[in-house]
Parts: sequence; C-alpha cells; structure tokens
Amino acid sequence: MTETYQRFQELSFQILAEGGANPERISTLASDDVAQVEIDGYRRSAELGYAVTGTPSVQSVVLDLWLPHPDSLQIVARADVCVDISSVQVLDSAGASVVPADRATQSLWAVAIAYREADRSLFVSSKQKEKDQCN
Repeated sequence: MTETYQRFQELSFQILAEGGANPERISTLASDDVAQVEIDGYRRSAELGYAVTGTPSVQSVVLDLWLPHPDSLQIVARADVCVDISSVQVLDSAGASVVPADRATQSLWAVAIAYREADRSLFVSSKQKEKDQCN
C-alpha cells in the first residue's frame, strides 16, 4: 500500500516539476479516473506557468481494508494516508510563491489500491482528500 502510493506521488510530482511533460505517464500507476484528474491538474499548472519544487512525503498509513485477493472491483487495500507537504512550493512564472502563508503542512487522503491483471501491478484506484491535517 505505502510503496504503491509513494511511487504514484513521486511520479506525479516529477511530472509537475517537469512542467507537465508527458502527463500520461501517471496512467501506469492510476485508474483512468484518477489519471484524468491528475492530468487535468498538470495542464492547469502548466497553463498558469507554475513550477513545483520540493517533495511531499508519506508520514503514515492507517489501513482500513487489506484483502489477500482482489474484490470484484479489483481493490486490495484501502487506507488513510497522511502526506507531509511542508517542503512543497508552487512558484509563479516570476519565481514568487503562490502558496498561502497559512497553508497546512499536511493533508489526509483516503486512498484505494487495486490490482491490474494485465500487467500484474498495483495502482491507485481512487484518492480523495479528507482534510488538511492528520490526527
């Protein structure tokens, strides 16, 4: 669970750091729905001329569900994932930060991991932000 989400997150921020180049790469680690949301975000960021620096890190994972075999939706795990975003900066084209000074340093995400039979891999099936702090 943790490794799959970490790989997804690292690739997502790599794409952002590269100005949104080849955004379809995220499809290897995400469902079609999740990939489309991410790709739309990369495009918006690029259109606004934003640059992203820093790297978020997974602070904790609290499993809600773990299955030894995929369910009917191919889900194998669900968890709340706490991500530290304190080192992440978003800069405009002039190099000024667009991050509010009072931005939370963490975010909590509800994440589902599924199994893809075609290549026998795990991927992020869904992700939804729960709140701006982890408790």
